Amino acid sequence: MGRFGIAVGLVAFLLSGCGEWGSYQHPPRVLSDQEIGQLRAEVQAVGDNCRSQRLSTRAPGFVASVRCSNPGIVVAYQRVDYPYMGLLHEALARRLQLAERADEKKISEGDMLVEFYSDARGLPAIPNP
Repeated sequence: MGRFGIAVGLVAFLLSGCGEWGSYQHPPRVLSDQEIGQLRAEVQAVGDNCRSQRLSTRAPGFVASVRCSNPGIVVAYQRVDYPYMGLLHEALARRLQLAERADEKKISEGDMLVEFYSDARGLPAIPNP
């Protein structure tokens, strides 16, 4: 599994129990193990495809790779009826910001991943019922 797959898999795992910012009246829906597995597999496939395009220079740079993968990631999360799409969009926007900084050589690829993992870890969590 590539770094992208690990990063997105980590986010999928962390977000599967996260709460949407704001208030809600009913307990949030928690993804089943099967849904999480399906989500991870689909996100991994999307990420692998876009990473291979980046490495082959068909999609040069991290920004192109993120722009390639973000829409497929959104579709994967929608497919499992993910209840916290706002947090997902925020995480994907942050990925794009980090990719821009990496392409501009303001941060290294490693720094980009560390920042992304730190952001994902800092998302608010709600314990599973």
